[in-house]
Amino acid sequence: VGGIPLQASTTEFIEYFSSFGKVKNFLLPPDPKNRKSNCGYGFINYRDPESLRNVLAQPHHVMRAKEVRSSVRHPNR
Repeated sequence: VGGIPLQASTTEFIEYFSSFGKVKNFLLPPDPKNRKSNCGYGFINYRDPESLRNVLAQPHHVMRAKEVRSSVRHPNR
């Protein structure tokens, strides 16, 4: 997920994306400069592939009045 507002908390991030299905795990790296906020992107793994399809089927996602981008990242082979 890209374009996450820097003020968005881990709780906001996980609550929003949990609305699409059960989250297996996630990573929302902190900003290396202040270690308090996030760095603007994150990763989510869902327990069920249908949850991912639900996220991708929605063309627009908004957090704190800012549009965020979702995409699929395939693990390196």
